Amino acid sequence: MSLIKCPECGHEVSTKAPQCPNCGVPILNNVKRCPVCNTLSLMDAEQCPNCHTKFLVAKAGDAIESQASSSHDEDNDYQEMQPTEDSPVVTSSENSPSTPPPPTKKKGFPWWLLILILVLVGVGIFFYYECQIREASEETAFLNLKNCTEMESYKDFINRYPKSTYLNNVRARLAELERIEKLWREVTSSMKRERVQQFIEEHPASNHKPMAIHLLDSIDWRKAEREGTSAAYDFYILSHEDGEHIEQAMQARDEARVREAREELDSINASLADHRDSMELASDKKAPVTL
Repeated sequence: MSLIKCPECGHEVSTKAPQCPNCGVPILNNVKRCPVCNTLSLMDAEQCPNCHTKFLVAKAGDAIESQASSSHDEDNDYQEMQPTEDSPVVTSSENSPSTPPPPTKKKGFPWWLLILILVLVGVGIFFYYECQIREASEETAFLNLKNCTEMESYKDFINRYPKSTYLNNVRARLAELERIEKLWREVTSSMKRERVQQFIEEHPASNHKPMAIHLLDSIDWRKAEREGTSAAYDFYILSHEDGEHIEQAMQARDEARVREAREELDSINASLADHRDSMELASDKKAPVTL
């Protein structure tokens, strides 16, 4: 059993008392607590006398059940004052300033938003790795052009990577190759030894170098054959140690040397014969005339 203050006069009274001994107001099963400020009031009260919270009675005439057994302790008496399933349902007024807001229904998580986020993340990762692979491929293609002399390779790089950071370097190298190509056409049209030799010295990495060496070899060989002297063959041999006509040049040089030696000897003999003839003619003129 517990003591409470009478909602009507404030006098202390037992929760088991049928009525207040001071004012006579019924107490047993006729008292309820405010859910906001916990103030006691009578069952037929429409609002709390303390906080003025309005009460909504779900079932009229229902009261707090209590047990008549005197063996219950104060805890059981206090529990009898608490509302049960059959007790009046008291709610606060929406217009009361001290009334807490009604609970709002929690909305479910939008799973479509999660799926959209995952899709966007996947697309971002895909494009990121695609850019990484493209950049690695672009760098590899540029490094492969380091010693390349094929113009088509440079044109292919420009077509495949039009926004490359190496584009200016590639275009500059392509322009240089085009200039060398134009110069080579001029060299082949002139067929002059000096220009061919100059092209080989100035552009040793050109893909036209093998052809230039062949052209220079042919020019020197034709000149040696045209002159047919041992000096001309010696010039070819010294200029083209691995020349295409090196064996023929050596053989022709030896034959030219023999021929030139024979011609020189014949020339000497002819000179001696002329000298001897002139000496004999002079002696004949000096001989005395005999009768």
